[in-house]
Amino acid sequence: MDAGAGTPPPPLGSRVLLGGRHAATVRYVGPVDGQSGTWGPATELQQVLPGLAELDLSGNLISSWAFVAELAAALPGLHTLNLSGNRLALPSLAGGGATTAAGTDSMAAGMGAPSAAAAGSHSSAAEHQQQAQGSSEGGSGSKLPMPAAAAYSLPAGQPTSLAGIRTLVLNGCGASWQQAVAIAQQLPNLRELHLCNNGMASLQMPGTSSSEAGGKGSSGGEGAVATLAGLSLSPSAGSCSSASHSLCSISQLLAAAFPQLEVLDLEGNALSSWTELATLSTLPRLRSLLLSGNRLDDVQYSGGFTSLRSLLLGSNCLADWAAVDALNSFPALEEARLSDNPLTAAAPSSARYQCIARIRGLTVLNASAVSPAERWDAELNYLRLVTDELASAAAAAAAAGAGRDAAAAREAVLAANPRFGELTQKYGELTPAAPKAATGSALASSMAQLTVCHNGKTLTKKLPVSLTVGKLKLMLERLLRVKAAQQALLLVPPEASGAQPEDITDDDGRELRYYDVCDGCRLEVSTSDPAARAAALAAAKAAAAAAHAERMEQHEKTIQQFRAVEQRLMA
Repeated sequence: MDAGAGTPPPPLGSRVLLGGRHAATVRYVGPVDGQSGTWGPATELQQVLPGLAELDLSGNLISSWAFVAELAAALPGLHTLNLSGNRLALPSLAGGGATTAAGTDSMAAGMGAPSAAAAGSHSSAAEHQQQAQGSSEGGSGSKLPMPAAAAYSLPAGQPTSLAGIRTLVLNGCGASWQQAVAIAQQLPNLRELHLCNNGMASLQMPGTSSSEAGGKGSSGGEGAVATLAGLSLSPSAGSCSSASHSLCSISQLLAAAFPQLEVLDLEGNALSSWTELATLSTLPRLRSLLLSGNRLDDVQYSGGFTSLRSLLLGSNCLADWAAVDALNSFPALEEARLSDNPLTAAAPSSARYQCIARIRGLTVLNASAVSPAERWDAELNYLRLVTDELASAAAAAAAAGAGRDAAAAREAVLAANPRFGELTQKYGELTPAAPKAATGSALASSMAQLTVCHNGKTLTKKLPVSLTVGKLKLMLERLLRVKAAQQALLLVPPEASGAQPEDITDDDGRELRYYDVCDGCRLEVSTSDPAARAAALAAAKAAAAAAHAERMEQHEKTIQQFRAVEQRLMA
C-alpha cells in the first residue's frame, strides 16, 4: 500500500465490488510487487485499518527494521507479517568479542545498540556506514546485497510493539540465523517463522566455531554463547559434559529465544550439518521443521524434539537407510517427506514401503496418508525382504564354509534393519523364499502366463513377475486401447490354489511377484468404476468361495466312500 495512494483502502472485513459486478471481502491489505521504498507514518495505517490482522509487504524496498516495529505498534491487532524479498537491515546478536562504547549498554540486552542520540534518528551518515560494512552480519550464502544491520537498541524488557506477531515471513531477505534469533527476542509470542531461500549455510552462533557447534566447544566459546542476548543460562553441573557444553549452551539459548515457536521453515537454504540442527531439539513447542531443499546427507537422533510431529527432508542428499532409521527414534514424529533424495530415487518402487516400515509412528509420507492396510502391507513386505536377506547371507557363508562369517553377516543385516526384531514379534517369523532356480531355467522361473479378459475377449500373455502394476497398465493400454487411468484390474488366481481374488488397480508400484502370480492366473480388465469394481471383486470372491466349498464337499464325499470301503474290508 503506497503512502501516496489517492484513495484509502476499504476497511478490513468490508464488502467491495470488483469490476462493478463481483462482491468480495477484504481479508488483508498489502502491495504485490509494489517496489515501493518510501512510506508515510505508520499511524496512517492505524487510522485507515485499525483492525488489520494480516499484512503482506513482500517484494518492496523496505530497509528499516525500526519502521517494522513502528508499524506493529500502530496495528495492535496484527498477527501475521510477510516481509519476503525486502532488503532489511536486521538486528543481530552480539558476537561475544570486542564491543564498541556506543553498544556496551545494549549488549546486556543482546544487541549492538547505538548511543541515545543515534537511536533517535536514522542519519544518512549511519546509512553510508552500513553500506560500507556490506553484509558482514548477513550470514554465509546471502544472495542479496544487504545493508549492514543498523545498530538497534532494545529496552530492558520485551518490546510490546511486536509482542502480538505470531507469524513472521522473511523468505529471500538474506537473513542469517543469528539475526533470526535476535529478532525472536522482540517476538515473545512467535508461533511460525519462515526463513526460506536465504542462502543460510549454518546455524552457528557468535563466539562459536563449526567444531564448537558440533559439541567440541572451547571455554571461551562457551562463555560467549552462554551470555548471548542477555538470556540467563545456568545449566546444572551435570546437565552437559565438558565436550558438549557449548552445544548445550546454544540449545538452552534457542529454547529461551523461541519459547512458543511451533513451525520453523528453513527450506531452500544450504544447510548441511545435522549436528547444528540438533541444537533445535530443546525448543519446547516445535512441532513442524521444514528442511526440504538443503544439503543434508545424514540424520541423527540424540534426544529432544519431544513435540516434533512433522519433519520435511525432501530434495536433500540422503543416501543411506540409516537416516530413515534415525527418524524412528523421534518420539512424536507422524509426518515426513523424503522424496527426491538419492535414497528414494535409487529404488522408487520399494522406497515408500521401506520408509513406512522403518518408521513406526508415520501416518503421512510425502503428503500422502498412510492407511492401516498400507502399513500392514509395508511391514510384511519389509519383513519378508529382510528375512530373505538373512537367508541369502547365511547361504553365502555356508557355501564358503565360514561359520564365523555367517554370524558376522547376520549381525550386519540386523544392524542395518533395527526394526526387524520388533516386526518379527508382531507378525511372527516368516519362511524365506525358495532359492532361485538353476541358471538354465532362471528365465522360465521369472515368468508367468496370464489370461487377460476384457469385454468378452481373451488373450494369453507371458509376463515377467518383476513387472510392476503401473507398467502392466501401460502395456494393456496399447493392447486393449483402454487408458491406463481408466483401467480396473482384478487378479483371479487358479481355482486349485484356494487363494482369493485381489483388486490390484491402485498398486502401481508393486511387482506382480508380490501377489504370487503364477501360470493359470486370470486378469480381468474393465473400466474404472468404484461401484463396479467392488461388485466384481465381491462376485469373484463369492465364486472362489463357492468353488472352494464345492471342492471341500467333494473331498469329504471321497473320504466317506473310502471309509465305507475300509469298513467292509475289515468286516
